[in-house]
Amino acid sequence: MADCKPTGTPLVPKSTSSDFVNGERFHGPYRELVGALLYLSMTTRPDILYSVNCLSQIQEQPTDSAWAGLKRTLRYLKGTSELQLLFCKSDSDNIIINVYVVADWGADT
Repeated sequence: MADCKPTGTPLVPKSTSSDFVNGERFHGPYRELVGALLYLSMTTRPDILYSVNCLSQIQEQPTDSAWAGLKRTLRYLKGTSELQLLFCKSDSDNIIINVYVVADWGADT
């Protein structure tokens, strides 16, 4: 994947784990790559957490399309390797943190 073409998103927009269950069964290092990407997403790359979570749900019977999804995530990482989260110390004593949460579990209301 060193010479792959980068992509702008880790998965096709609006993808879910059910999009990857149909197709030919993949026989290869699927679990190893999912594990490596899970570690990466939890430590330094929270932007790939959703895509890796979707793809990790089908580890029991991975398909070729799921493998293609993992490779797309690797292509995304290649294209965004220069991006970073930066946390700086504030000069003031008052720290304001704004958090936004969707707590309806994705219901269309």
